[in-house]
Amino acid sequence: MLVRAISGARPDDIYGWARAAAAEASADFTGDSAEIELIGIDPEQSTDLSEPFGRLDFRVPVPQLENANTGAPGAYCFRVALNYYGKIGSSDGVDPIDCPPDAAVVTPPVDDRAVAVVSANSREVTTAVLLERARTGTRRTTVENPLLSTSG
Repeated sequence: MLVRAISGARPDDIYGWARAAAAEASADFTGDSAEIELIGIDPEQSTDLSEPFGRLDFRVPVPQLENANTGAPGAYCFRVALNYYGKIGSSDGVDPIDCPPDAAVVTPPVDDRAVAVVSANSREVTTAVLLERARTGTRRTTVENPLLSTSG
């Protein structure tokens, strides 16, 4: 269900998928308070949107799968290959893997890309500037607006 929960996103790389998965992973998808842990991010170079640009590894602790040798709680681990469009591979997109005994939970890197943000009052500012230009017939405006101000 985690794979379906993040399938609406369209990130540019595997780290975007990892951030989406990490945000969803602590939700209760199984009904028994199991937590899904991101334990691996494996980026790949791709030249086409349909090619995989990485794989994510997950671990789900399953206390009922007690290790016969150590008595430690067991876990189920799986890998998901992703491209721009989402999971790729088998019908459910999940491939079981052996759980690494020393795998730590991985935190995806922060998305530090610049994102353009449109001001909430951009329509009003644009309208005021255009009306002032139409009224005065000049390219300069005398409209006072803190968003247009260059002084601090």
